[in-house]
Amino acid sequence: MIAILINRKSAKVANYLLVAILFAFLWYQFEFYLLRHTLESQIPFLFSTRYGSWLVVGPLILLYNRAILIKDFKLRANTIFHFFPFIIFTIILPLLFNDIVTTRATHYGMLTVFDSWNQEEITVRHYLYAIVFVLQFLHAAIYTLLAYRESRQLSAAAKENRSSLPTHKIRSLQYLYLFTVVIILFCSAFVVYLFSTTIWRNTYDYLYMLPTLIFVYGLAYRAIKYPNSIIILQEETQVPKYAKSSLSEETVRKITNELNAKLQEDKIYRKSDLRLQDLANELATSGHHLSQVINESLGQNFFDLINSYRVMEAKELIAKGEYESLLEVAYEVGFNSKNSFNNAFKRSEGITPSQFKKSL
Repeated sequence: MIAILINRKSAKVANYLLVAILFAFLWYQFEFYLLRHTLESQIPFLFSTRYGSWLVVGPLILLYNRAILIKDFKLRANTIFHFFPFIIFTIILPLLFNDIVTTRATHYGMLTVFDSWNQEEITVRHYLYAIVFVLQFLHAAIYTLLAYRESRQLSAAAKENRSSLPTHKIRSLQYLYLFTVVIILFCSAFVVYLFSTTIWRNTYDYLYMLPTLIFVYGLAYRAIKYPNSIIILQEETQVPKYAKSSLSEETVRKITNELNAKLQEDKIYRKSDLRLQDLANELATSGHHLSQVINESLGQNFFDLINSYRVMEAKELIAKGEYESLLEVAYEVGFNSKNSFNNAFKRSEGITPSQFKKSL
């Protein structure tokens, strides 16, 4: 965690989110240790795992997923909504009510409220938090599936635009998805066991705690062996070196100016079937020279450049509200399908066109 935080060349947002995920899983192990040594009974608020702290895992994974896959990703104010369940059930309510956890639950777990041997008075709040304890794992699973779905969509969009996402990013996320789902499955098995048998031992908690240990140590192992797969380096535009290019600085400036005019004034990007060679023909230059100018002068590839202009105009048209549907906007600015529009928009802005429209 320290190595991730002090890495100055790393993408800060992604790494801060990764550290938050690691801290959450380490906290579950620490809290488990305190419980086994009966230290938590002296500090009731430390029962965070029982209060539903797994509600923070899913949103962190989803945001980390976006921070890796979306260029120039930034945390926005509206992301706080993802953490409302965690804030309410893990922070606010436990501070307002001191008797959320029964004495027996303090020593044997939240689900003991359903135990027929329980002699304590069980209130609605006790049942509520026993249900929260179960639903928090479902909550994390749903967010993990959403993250996986988004990664598939963004990967498909990258292929559609004839680009690709770095392999180390995909493998890093696959590791995160896999172990999160495995941990959730073990937690689910633990809950099912509790409801299907009357035999209870404290040591059975290890059924879901051991996978978290494997996850953290596995992540540490990958960080040591494959540092770039975990510590996400800040993306630097990979500019091809045209060592043998015949373009002079004056010609580069001329092509750049004409290119900007075609894009900004003529809005040539609106042609849905526009290709690099088509644009080169419009500028009376070769495709190779145009590619060089786009890469070296603008720091982008052809498809990212075109889509950036399309998304820029799409935002303006959505804000004006002159079109009845978002699909009409997509076709107007040059996208040839709703899927390519959504993927390009989300990769650029971090939200979907419909979410952008609602935010206005």
